[in-house]
Amino acid sequence: MKAQKLVRILLVGCTAAALFVLSACSTAQSNPVADAQAANRQYMAEVSQTMENLEEKLTSFTDAVARGDLVSMQTQADKAYEVLDDFKAITAPETLTDVHADYVAACESLEEALDAYIDLATEVESTSSGKVNTESYNKQLEEIQALYDEGIAKLEAADNTVAGKEMTVTSSAQA
Repeated sequence: MKAQKLVRILLVGCTAAALFVLSACSTAQSNPVADAQAANRQYMAEVSQTMENLEEKLTSFTDAVARGDLVSMQTQADKAYEVLDDFKAITAPETLTDVHADYVAACESLEEALDAYIDLATEVESTSSGKVNTESYNKQLEEIQALYDEGIAKLEAADNTVAGKEMTVTSSAQA
C-alpha cells in the first residue's frame, strides 16, 4: 500500500515536472507573429532615427545655402551622404524589403538633388564675370527642387506603405 502511494506520488510529481518542462519549452519557442512584429518595430526605429539624423544634416545644409557658404554646403552634404549610406546598409525584415527599396530610392533622389545643387552653386561661384544667366539658373533650380520633392514624396509613400502593412499585421494578429 505504501509502495503504491509512493508510486502514485512519484508519478504525479514526474507528470507535473514533465508538464512544467514542456510548457517552459513551448514558451521559450518564439511566436512567429511576435518575432515579425518585433523585427518590424526594430527596423522602423532605425528608420526613424536615421530620418532624424538626416533632417539635422539637411537643416545644416540649408543654413549653409542661406549663408552662401559653398565649403559648408559640401561638408553638410557629405554628412548627409553618410547618413544616407548608413540607411541603405540597414537590413530590412523580409516583410519590409519592398518598403526599404522605396526608402533607398528616396535617399538616392535626395542625394541627386544635393549633388545638383552643389554643382549649380559651384558653377555660379566660378563665373568670372559674376553674372549668371537668370533663366538658366532658375530652370536648373526648378529641376533640383523637383528632384528634392520627388525624394520627399518617395519617403512619404514608403511611410504610408509601412502604415498600411502595420495595420494589416495588427489586424491579422488580432484575428
